[in-house]
Amino acid sequence: MTKPPPNTFYFGLIVANHTVVGIFKSKPSINVRPADIIVLLTFLTEHAERLKKRAPCFFNMCVPSLTENYKMSVFFNTSNRQAGFGLRVAIVTEEASAKLVDKFEIMADKLFKQLNLELTINRIKALEQKMFEKQR
Repeated sequence: MTKPPPNTFYFGLIVANHTVVGIFKSKPSINVRPADIIVLLTFLTEHAERLKKRAPCFFNMCVPSLTENYKMSVFFNTSNRQAGFGLRVAIVTEEASAKLVDKFEIMADKLFKQLNLELTINRIKALEQKMFEKQR
């Protein structure tokens, strides 16, 4: 399998504590499969505290639907580095660079601010809390 052509990014996720809030793609032809989402969610869950301390940052990971032959760079950022509720962003790209960190951080911050202005973060938090209360 050959390496795909360079792209700024392939796809990204917006994640609440336990919920995928949104998926965005650079091209309609990119397939985001459940395995990709599970890999990213598992990483976000297992490394939540580490990511809060290091974000914004890149980690190299295997993303099953894009390639099995090499690792992709995945950008992570969070809207809240303190204890409590916050949204997180994961963006899958081919390469990590300081330029992309800056670009993705600006994009994530704008996204967090826009969602906060629309009070969407509070709605997501309330819905997520209700969902987990019903499961108990």
